[in-house]
Amino acid sequence: MKVKNFNKFINESEDTKNVAGIAFVWDGKLLLVHPTNASWQHSALGIPKGGIKVGEDPLDAAIREVFEETGIEVDPSKLDSEPHTVPRFKKDGSIDSQMIYFIMRIDDPSDIGMIGHKIDKEKLQLEEIDWAGFVKIEDAYPKIHKSQLIILDRVR
Repeated sequence: MKVKNFNKFINESEDTKNVAGIAFVWDGKLLLVHPTNASWQHSALGIPKGGIKVGEDPLDAAIREVFEETGIEVDPSKLDSEPHTVPRFKKDGSIDSQMIYFIMRIDDPSDIGMIGHKIDKEKLQLEEIDWAGFVKIEDAYPKIHKSQLIILDRVR
């Protein structure tokens, strides 16, 4: 599915309600992705995530989506055991669905197969993501989409 605009990226698709992802934390930094065709002038970054398929476990969905978008293979035993949630709102302000995410704290980017602070472009799902890399948590506040700001507070 080609992402046509940022709202499509945030909402994934109208058929998908809940989404799942992983917040990778390393040395005061968080791995963030930039959606293809989104502006670099606006708060567009977010954690790698995607839609949960019908009947799919949120943990399995998070691991699958992270791999599809970034090429990162995740060992589920390395994740914090408790999932976190972020509500996703309709235009009228009511809660429509939720983003379920897991936290993985790493000692070095090599723990998740990365060399350096950024993911090589050839590993990215370019239809959806055009950049991925670690950003200092304090620097991420103006860059992350407002719906995911709570994640920054939770991973500090």
